[in-house]
Amino acid sequence: MKSVTTDLSSRRPYELPFGDRVHNYRKSEFERLFPPSIMSYLLKESKPRDIVGPDGVRDYYQLPPARKLPVAIIARMSLSFPGLIRGVPLYRYDYSLRAAARRDPSTHIRCLFSDGGITSNFPIHLFDGLLPGRPTFGISLASYDPRRHGEDEDGSGGSRVHLPRRTAEGKATPVYPVKGLLGFVGAILDTARNWQDTLQSQLHGYSERIVEVRLDDAKEGGLNLDMDGETVNFLSMLGGKAGDVVLKNFDFNEHRWRRAMTMLPTLSESLRKLSNRYMEPATERRIDYPAILTEYDPTGLVGVTMADRLALNELTQKLAAIGAELDRRPIPPPSSQKVDLRITASMDTNPRGANPPRPDTPPAPNQ
Repeated sequence: MKSVTTDLSSRRPYELPFGDRVHNYRKSEFERLFPPSIMSYLLKESKPRDIVGPDGVRDYYQLPPARKLPVAIIARMSLSFPGLIRGVPLYRYDYSLRAAARRDPSTHIRCLFSDGGITSNFPIHLFDGLLPGRPTFGISLASYDPRRHGEDEDGSGGSRVHLPRRTAEGKATPVYPVKGLLGFVGAILDTARNWQDTLQSQLHGYSERIVEVRLDDAKEGGLNLDMDGETVNFLSMLGGKAGDVVLKNFDFNEHRWRRAMTMLPTLSESLRKLSNRYMEPATERRIDYPAILTEYDPTGLVGVTMADRLALNELTQKLAAIGAELDRRPIPPPSSQKVDLRITASMDTNPRGANPPRPDTPPAPNQ
């Protein structure tokens, strides 16, 4: 199981369950959020921390490891909604503060976690690889518009549920007019939150595994918390229809073909660029990459052994040779869609940094 939560205090998302056990919780705070059955299990699996709170109470516990973290906590942290469902408080040391290396209690700071959709509203990428070995499906909620989707004349939901099959389907980006100041602010928030998910879901090799369920914004879903039974039953029917559409229309081999045709030409272009950089000759002020990997004396990430450095250089030589061959015979993309292949930070990144100081190591002089 994987999900996403947003740490508002650290201005970043996290993948759930956490990959690193750096977060603690307060028993007194969690008892207001979770029922006794969850708390009983949680306290049994949690390690008490020797930390005294500002109120003089010693009730901090380390969250259990990923395999023992209750699903209820993962769901609660990923579904907290600002103004509707309160955030979940956790604590961690702020290692950007100098005193944190000594585990100074003043650096053990409360972090407020809220809805994962604030930073990643459709995190289907958590389950993806470059080439899929198994299908991963998503259900995306969209606004129903008869001008785009056709009339739902018989009320069966036929035009309300859609799984793209042809490569031309689902690629055109709709235009949503911005009306008034509140609409302007809402459009800013929606764009900042969803632009990456929107573009990703339109790619060949990605779009054909996402079922779109289209809702009437005036009365269905979202903040329509007073939906009557008939509306709830209709939405349940749409969910069942979405499952039926996947079972009937999804073609895993076609999905694998489209993903390969999106990924492999992009990878070939990256290898061409890598080859050009790796083979650039040294200059008076810059050594070449073979020397960087095997001879350079670094000041950071110094724990890499010489054997590993030589292995990395050998790997890079082989990749550069492939890139040089692709330079002679480029592989054109089969589609006009533009795709990037680049290094990005993982949501599972440890908040302590790449090389955190040991807790028992005093800070260096003048730091």
